[in-house]
Amino acid sequence: MRCAIYSCKNDNQSKGFKKNVMFFRFPRDKNTCQKWIVACSRADKFNERYAHVCSVHFQPSDYKRDLKAELLNYQRYKNKRLLKSEAVPTLSLPLKLGAVEPSTSGYHLTNNEKRKVRIARRDNRRLIKTILDKKSENESQNCVQRRRKVLIEGFKNHDAVQKRVKLRTRTSRNKFYSTYFKQLSSSIRTEIL
Repeated sequence: MRCAIYSCKNDNQSKGFKKNVMFFRFPRDKNTCQKWIVACSRADKFNERYAHVCSVHFQPSDYKRDLKAELLNYQRYKNKRLLKSEAVPTLSLPLKLGAVEPSTSGYHLTNNEKRKVRIARRDNRRLIKTILDKKSENESQNCVQRRRKVLIEGFKNHDAVQKRVKLRTRTSRNKFYSTYFKQLSSSIRTEIL
């Protein structure tokens, strides 16, 4: 048995099946059955006469108490739970009710429905790929622009450094020449006098 709730993975034939999970048939009452179908959130058609919902989706208040088993401390009936007639699955349901894609298990799908599911998946993959490609392209362009700015600033800094070096060499030359001319002028004065 597999749970009929969309996106629920509970299956009593899987290896990771938990023994305390129970499966309940859909109720025969039409109103309650319709509520269960809505809670399943499946877009595909399934036969509710053979479908089941696991105990993960029910609250503790949705179960009937078996007082006889509790009072007599029957171990055999301890884990057996019965649902109240008005109980509706409310826990661990998909986020958007009725707005989900068809069940992908292929359990109750016709070939045409399976084909539509494959087409929808393919379109979704293409859309995601184009979005990611555009995003990566935009990020790479932003990276290139940032590197250009860094390089331009680096060149500006390089130009500024070269100007400083030129100014320092000029000032050092000027100092050299000024000291040279002072010495020359003092030597000429001494010769003249």
